[in-house]
Amino acid sequence: MLSCYTRSRYAFANIRNLLRSQNSIRSNSTVVRTRFAPSPTGFLHLGSLRTALFNYLWAKKCNGKFIVRLEDTDQKRIVHGSEQSIYDLLQTFGLQWDEGPVSGGPFGPYQQSKRLPIYLEYISQLLASGKAYKYYDECSAASPETGKKPYVVRFCSQEGATSFVDTVYGKITIKSNTPKVLSDDFVILKSDGYPTYHFANVVDDHLMGITHVIRGEEWIPSTPKHIQLYKAFQWQPPTYSHIPLLTNPDGSKLSKRQNDAHVTSLLERGYEPMAILNFLALMGWSSRQTSDIIHLPQLMEIFSIDRLTKGSCIVALEKLQFLNKHYLRERINDPVQLDQITVEMQKVLREKYTNSLARISDSDYVRQCLLLLQNRIRTLPEFIDLSAYFFEDPFQNTIHHKLPSSTNVPMVLSRLLHGLQTCSWKSSSLHELLKDIAITFNLPLGKLQSLIRQILCGSIPGANLADTIRILGRDATVYRIDAYKKSLH
Repeated sequence: MLSCYTRSRYAFANIRNLLRSQNSIRSNSTVVRTRFAPSPTGFLHLGSLRTALFNYLWAKKCNGKFIVRLEDTDQKRIVHGSEQSIYDLLQTFGLQWDEGPVSGGPFGPYQQSKRLPIYLEYISQLLASGKAYKYYDECSAASPETGKKPYVVRFCSQEGATSFVDTVYGKITIKSNTPKVLSDDFVILKSDGYPTYHFANVVDDHLMGITHVIRGEEWIPSTPKHIQLYKAFQWQPPTYSHIPLLTNPDGSKLSKRQNDAHVTSLLERGYEPMAILNFLALMGWSSRQTSDIIHLPQLMEIFSIDRLTKGSCIVALEKLQFLNKHYLRERINDPVQLDQITVEMQKVLREKYTNSLARISDSDYVRQCLLLLQNRIRTLPEFIDLSAYFFEDPFQNTIHHKLPSSTNVPMVLSRLLHGLQTCSWKSSSLHELLKDIAITFNLPLGKLQSLIRQILCGSIPGANLADTIRILGRDATVYRIDAYKKSLH
């Protein structure tokens, strides 16, 4: 409670000097300042990442500042390790903050649990002005240490309606009880001495000079509490923009308990950071672009809060897969990125295909496989399965081909084996060899290729057959075709 903190003149003089210094900096600034204020209570939710993204984009569009502030006043719900996870994920997605708990800044500290003396100063102001009061719960026992009963501090809320303007929804008016009841006087300081979210949020946004607040629409009902606190202190509230909720395809809210809602889960399943950002940018904001592919630098140029939209946003993973396929292709076609992906894939391949360590250790071989299959994979984990025939023999005794029943398959394969032993090992030469054999035996080229593809690749849909043969190599190709030919006798 208030008495459990040092309240000497010296301590409060230091706080007031700090606040005066920060006020001087803030009053001389016209820069747009946005913030992302997560709580370290578990996994980072997709909705939270979208909130961070929109605030980051608006700050960068306006040449302003993007602030990260850790809201950790609910000490009972803190999950160990989630604070660092939040910082790591923001950096993974390229959302580097200008001020925050790690980097510091002129309006710190940026962690609410370290700002308790500041909150107590403003609680004292409200108590002194009669705009707040101590409330003792009659059922609570006195503290054995101090002999005093614990209490909370409640804010004297106003009766009637509170209105505010939102950039998405326009003017919003929310009515309160008339006459008001005790619960309308909301708690601003808990009995453990920590401020509530509503109070700390308003004090921090004001002291840190936050000009724009972009957050989920679930906070609309709470905004009147914030507006009333701003009026009580005679502060100017920020510009509010409330964005729609993320929902499942059936319209239900995207729960924090779902794997699809966890940012780390999507990363672990192979989704690219930029694909996820692009995906989120299209939910709750109208880009007016002809293409859905929008990179972060372009988003920073074209983002605007006047194009934020109303209505629920459906999280359709099919769209994310489409975007991911594009960004993954971009990485594979970048030589530096391709080398990094190759090393990453080699680690996984070694664990799965233990009998092909020599091939897996051949970086050029793995790179060629990635380049060949880039148009067939949506995530990197899919590459591990779709490239299986490059690392293990998919031998099958029975193949249901569609060649004419009169076809002498062993003779066709013998001619192909002879050609493979002598032809130039280029994709164009290999394709011509297949065409010549189809003409020689009067066979449809597509059906001949289907047979050879099944022999070499098994049941996995393959890429261009000539390219597949070229990468697979002469020895492996000849061995697999010859083994199947022998199985026919």
